Amino acid sequence: MGKRSRSRGQRGERELRDKIIDIFGLPTRRGTNLTGQQDIEGGIPGVHHEVKRVERLNIYKAMGQAMGDADEHLIPVVFHRKDRAPWMVTFQLDDIIRVADKVRSAVQLGDILKRDEQ
Repeated sequence: MGKRSRSRGQRGERELRDKIIDIFGLPTRRGTNLTGQQDIEGGIPGVHHEVKRVERLNIYKAMGQAMGDADEHLIPVVFHRKDRAPWMVTFQLDDIIRVADKVRSAVQLGDILKRDEQ
């Protein structure tokens, strides 16, 4: 992977980290970027965050990577966007109820953390 691609990926991870903090108010940071590790640590509990910031994405390859990297108890989810486009989220349809539960829990946890800060 070239330096420009790596920099773009790191920018994408920072963007998504900031977006998750804005939406949920949850402690979130970039991962260590070791093979098999999450791109985002913290974030939505119970979700393996795979971040792709590319112009041309092979979503099946990205999802395969997320599935291979995710611990068995985490739901593999790909967060992706290209230039001048909004963030998109992809996961397997069979996981939709589990993802909805994780998002609901993240919203509730974020609300609790915000109240505790006041």
